[in-house]
Amino acid sequence: MAKYRFDAKTGKMLVYNEKTGKWVQDRSKAKRFDFDRPMTYMPDIAEVMVYATDKPTLLTSRSQRAAYERSNNLRQAGDFRRGEIAERREKKVRREIEAVTKLTGIRPGNTLNWADF
Repeated sequence: MAKYRFDAKTGKMLVYNEKTGKWVQDRSKAKRFDFDRPMTYMPDIAEVMVYATDKPTLLTSRSQRAAYERSNNLRQAGDFRRGEIAERREKKVRREIEAVTKLTGIRPGNTLNWADF
């Protein structure tokens, strides 16, 4: 792993050469910003009053919104992957069926007769 340091005298980045044991000028090319590509700007969210809890809260930035959602165990509707909600519901139904089957010995779809009791 390369070790780097900035040389204030020369104003250049130095890298430690482990073979020679000396600090040498870093000759790797830095990634440059591509000015030819179009740049998109995404403004911050507009102020919004949220009423998800007992106390209304004013949110003025994305970071505030994210912190509010985390602290109140909330998620945006677009944050769910496709089928996630249906999958949770199916798992819950399966767990409930297994619990009923374990308690009663009756499997879903079986017909009950009075003679069984």
